[in-house]
Amino acid sequence: MKEVKAALKQKPFFDRVIPLMIANWVVWIPAVSLIYLFPLPLQLPLMNIILALWCLILTFFVKNA
Repeated sequence: MKEVKAALKQKPFFDRVIPLMIANWVVWIPAVSLIYLFPLPLQLPLMNIILALWCLILTFFVKNA
């Protein structure tokens, strides 16, 4: 437990987590709203496109970390 507490107190941890959480909210909250506006047959393809874009964003964050 001490190691976990020490890791959480480190500044680089929060420098990586906070931007990722903001990117997560910016992408998925509007995406889910948009997905449910479309008819049922188009929801899955749209979700797959958004998921692919999210993977690109996540890769960008991991690469810069």
